[in-house]
Amino acid sequence: GAGYEYSGVISNVGSAYLTYGINAEDAAAATSDLFSSFRDFTTLSEAQQEKIAATTAIMSKFGISGHETAKNLDIATKSLGLNVTEAEVLIRDFEAIAKSVGKPISEISADFASAAPQIAFYGKQAIDVFKQLEAQSKSTGLSVDQLIGTFGEQFDTFEGSAQAVGRLNAL
Repeated sequence: GAGYEYSGVISNVGSAYLTYGINAEDAAAATSDLFSSFRDFTTLSEAQQEKIAATTAIMSKFGISGHETAKNLDIATKSLGLNVTEAEVLIRDFEAIAKSVGKPISEISADFASAAPQIAFYGKQAIDVFKQLEAQSKSTGLSVDQLIGTFGEQFDTFEGSAQAVGRLNAL
């Protein structure tokens, strides 16, 4: 079935990313998670599948499961309106966000999955809102979920969201 269909992706990712500690087994696990949890994976070109599988395998080395990366890719493309390339860049940017706020990348990934339903209203700008939430989380000691809970329903309307972000920036 699907394993044979994606054998080229698995082989190419496994050999191309050996210097990152990614082998064929890692590539197969990433490809399987993407196949089962990232709805657009089957419609991508082989080159796109390889790039997304490599990113997913690399993220697994940082403690982020392939399933969670696939879920975040799905959120980024379906809820935020990002194209596949933008979504893959976002996943890779979790490392920069983690460094800037001094939190583990696995926590950034989990925070994104948790916060996305409340900030999806912003579309592509939700990424900037998420970065602000992470910065405020670090400076206040509150989790992203706690911050969203504090401002909760304000994220349900455009006006309320603008006010909530303004208050976050004032913290």
